[in-house]
Amino acid sequence: MEQPSEPIPPLVLHLAGARYRHGPEFRVDRPKGTPDYLFVHFLTPILIRDTNGEREMPAETCILFEPHTPQFYYGPGKGFCNNWCHFAGTGVAPLIERYGLKTGMALRPPVQQPFEEIIRSLEREQLRCEPHWKDACSGLLAQLLIAFSRSTAAIERHGGSPYQVALAENLREVRSRVHKQLTRIWSVRDMAALAHLSPSRFAHVYRDFFGAGPMEDLIDTRIHHACWLLSSGRVPVKEAAVESGFSDVRYFSRCFRARMGCSPSEYGRRQLRGAGGT
Repeated sequence: MEQPSEPIPPLVLHLAGARYRHGPEFRVDRPKGTPDYLFVHFLTPILIRDTNGEREMPAETCILFEPHTPQFYYGPGKGFCNNWCHFAGTGVAPLIERYGLKTGMALRPPVQQPFEEIIRSLEREQLRCEPHWKDACSGLLAQLLIAFSRSTAAIERHGGSPYQVALAENLREVRSRVHKQLTRIWSVRDMAALAHLSPSRFAHVYRDFFGAGPMEDLIDTRIHHACWLLSSGRVPVKEAAVESGFSDVRYFSRCFRARMGCSPSEYGRRQLRGAGGT
C-alpha cells in the first residue's frame, strides 16, 4: 500500500486562463522566461521550443516551464488556442521532485487529462474570490501537477503499444470531428459508428482516454464555446446557446450554471470586466 505523502507548503496561483485564442501575429518569446512557473496546455497545433529544440507539436500538447527559463511558442499562420496558468510557492519544487515531473519538455499525453477543467476551476476561483479561495487554488494546482505527472506515466505505459496508440488516435479523430459540429444532434451511437466500435465499448474507452463520457464531454465543449461567444459581450444568450448546440435556452442555462457557477449573462459581464492572457 502506498504510504501517505508528507504535507506540502501551499501553492500560489498568480493568473490562469482557459481557452484563450491568439491570432497569427501573437507569439510568446521570453528569453528569460517569467519569475514564476508556467503551465500551458495547447488546444491547437503549436510550434514550440523546448529541451528537444524547436519543433511542431499537435493539439493537446502540454509543457511546464520553470521560472527564469526561456519560453517560445506560436501558431504559424493560424494562431493558437490554449489553457494556461502562472503559479509559484515553496511547495512547487517538492512536488516536481515527488511526482518526477519533466519540466521544459513538450509532450502529448496518450490519455487525456483534465487540464482544462482544472484551469477553468482556477480561473473561476480567482474571479469569484469566495471564502478560502486561495486554499482551493492551492489544491487545484496540486491536482494540475498530478495530472501532468499522470501524462508522463501514460506515455511510458502506452507509448510502446501500437494498439493503444491507434485507439487513442482514432478516438481523438472522432472527438475532433464531433466537436467541430457542435450544432449537430449527436448520440453515443453516432459517435461509436465513426470509431467503428459498439456504443458500449466506445463509451467505455472514451471515458478511459478523456476522463469523461462522450455526451458529458460534448456538453462541456459546447459550454466552453458558449463562454467564448459570451466573452465578446456582443452575442445574446439565446444566440450563444443555439450556436453552441443548445436548442433549449433554459436547459442551456442550467448546464452553464452547473459548470461555470453563474448564469450565462453574468459570465459575459464578468469577462468584459477582466482582460489579459498568456
